[in-house]
Amino acid sequence: MIFFIKKVARLLEYASAAVLGLMMLHVVADVIGRQLLSMPAPATTEVVAFYYMVAVVFLPLPFVELKNQNIVVDIFYNIAPAWAQRVMHALVEVACIAFFGLMTFASGGHALNAYAKGEMVQGYYQVAIWPSRFALPLSFALVTLIVIVRLISETLLERPVLVDEQELATEDIEDGLV
Repeated sequence: MIFFIKKVARLLEYASAAVLGLMMLHVVADVIGRQLLSMPAPATTEVVAFYYMVAVVFLPLPFVELKNQNIVVDIFYNIAPAWAQRVMHALVEVACIAFFGLMTFASGGHALNAYAKGEMVQGYYQVAIWPSRFALPLSFALVTLIVIVRLISETLLERPVLVDEQELATEDIEDGLV
């Protein structure tokens, strides 16, 4: 299961990077088309707002959580004794599980509702936006799973099983990304 979590988080990270590049190309094509040819790229505003931005913002969340690189404020954590740090860590993990679990449930319900309605946005072009609604529950569910694994492995078993920086660097080298 750990292997699956790592691979899916990695895949979502790569997908987000690809979407960012695609968004750049789409916007550049729109600007060039509008300025030079008087023919803007179709549905640029709608696709950027409802697809590209959603993917760029939410798809990398599981990978950020996997690396344990979220923004933290550790004023009290660093001065607390080891036992208190373990308690704070466990409480934060439980709070994250509750938060991301609720976000998965809420966004999943919204995505299913959008799918049932065949949600569209009307601009210059009519664009189906319901598929992009599934990016949030997918990301939130994976983040929830990662935090559950981290809570069990680090807090209860005191044996981290998720990735560290060295492992990530090694995978990047093996994948030819560095």
